[in-house]
Order: sequence, then structure tokens, then C-alpha cells
Amino acid sequence: MRAPLLLIAMAFSAVGCGRATPVSVDNQSGGILEDVVISGSGFEQPLGDIATGVTATTMIFPKGESGLEVSFHSQGRHVVLPPSGYFEGGGQYAVTVVVTPDLGADVDADLRPY
Repeated sequence: MRAPLLLIAMAFSAVGCGRATPVSVDNQSGGILEDVVISGSGFEQPLGDIATGVTATTMIFPKGESGLEVSFHSQGRHVVLPPSGYFEGGGQYAVTVVVTPDLGADVDADLRPY
């Protein structure tokens, strides 16, 4: 009797954790962003190069509470921006990153409507 209950509990926990969190990275820096990588609690996602004025989107699967770290090469510099924003795993949030002309980033994480 314990085994079926354990399997049911595992199935429900997997469903709750299986939803992806959308992330968009909007390059408003004025130059190309090369080798862009976003990372946080339990994930690291390479995005490749993002041209000026282009927005790259992806889905991530964070583990629990997280902030978003962004790294890239641009204008002869290697930039690593510390984690910012707050979101949780489970697909409840949508995360938007805008890379600014000073090679900083504004991170906004909003609860998604259902």
C-alpha cells in the first residue's frame, strides 16, 4: 500500500515542479552581446549571441527561489552581472531582462496571470 501512495506523491511533486519559467533578454546596449549565459538556482542556460535591438527568449527550470545572473562579452569586455530579481520555480513567474547601454541590466520578474 505504501508504494502506490509514494508514486502518487512523486507524480504530484513532479507536476508542480515541471512547469517552465519564461525568460526574455532584450539587448538595448547599442552593441552585440556575445556568448550570453543566464543562470540561477539549479540552472544555467546559454543563449548565444544577441544582436542590438533583438530579444532572445528561453524557458528555464529554477530550483526553488532564485535570482538571475547574466554574463556576456560586449565592447571588448567580459561582463558578469550578479544575481538580481526574485522568482521561484514552477512557472509562476515571467522574467524580463533589459541590457542597458552601460552594460548593466534591469531584471523584472512578475507573477504570471492564470
